[in-house]
Amino acid sequence: MSNVIEQLKNMIENGDVDGNQICQEYSSNPLRPLLDDILNERKNISRRQLNIGANHLEMEEGSAEIERILRQLTFPKFPVAVINEQQHENDGDLERQYYEDIAKIKTELENKECGLRQDHQRALAQIHLVLQGQKNYRPIDERDMINAQDGINRRFEKTRQTVRGEAATKILMLRRDIEQMCRKRKNFDKQTTEILQRWFNEHISHPYPTDKEKEDLAKQCGIKLSQVNNWFGNQRIRTKNQHKKDEPSTSNSDLTVYANPFTNFAPPQLYYPPYEYDPNYLPQAPQSSSNNQF
Repeated sequence: MSNVIEQLKNMIENGDVDGNQICQEYSSNPLRPLLDDILNERKNISRRQLNIGANHLEMEEGSAEIERILRQLTFPKFPVAVINEQQHENDGDLERQYYEDIAKIKTELENKECGLRQDHQRALAQIHLVLQGQKNYRPIDERDMINAQDGINRRFEKTRQTVRGEAATKILMLRRDIEQMCRKRKNFDKQTTEILQRWFNEHISHPYPTDKEKEDLAKQCGIKLSQVNNWFGNQRIRTKNQHKKDEPSTSNSDLTVYANPFTNFAPPQLYYPPYEYDPNYLPQAPQSSSNNQF
């Protein structure tokens, strides 16, 4: 036996091995079917002991949350229904940019998944050819073919889920950026608010700036004329609502008087001359305007 092993080592080192000839001799060997049956039986015993089958590793399931996010690619919806109370003129541009970015993410995902499917089919075809070729010199049964295909399926499914997860992350980041931009637009900076509020307080009796005053305020604050109009309109509404809250409510007292008109009724105060209730009262004689002597 040692001589045979030594001969094989020398053949490999010298490059005198003809693989095709060895495979051909092995295939034509009359003992090959018996040897394959023995080796396959031993493999089946090992599989049962290790509990290895066609689905010994379950296919990785996709995340329901990821799929819910990816539905935005099919039915996109702008993340902010009402952007803000100022209604910037370029809000339409922001919404249009959002839908364009969603379309780009969708196209990128479709291209990557298409490439994965093509690579998947090529890998399955390649492993099939490799195993068919190895059948010439080692025992391979149907279970080996299925396990190899399942391994490739799992690998590509995991890669596919990773790609879809990356697309979902891009959608979330895009929506977050849009929401942050909208929040930044919602309120003016401190200086702008102070300028507008100061004018409003100085004209509280009639807080309606003229067109010229609006233009001056817009130029002074560095904002659009439409934003000035919206701010004053909203500020007048807020001030009016605040005054309503500060006024005492008389609805309950009015209702009480209407239900029982004598609840808050006070008897009239009658006038009594002093001598009727003061026994020490002494009427004084009227003084004459002239100094007459008796």
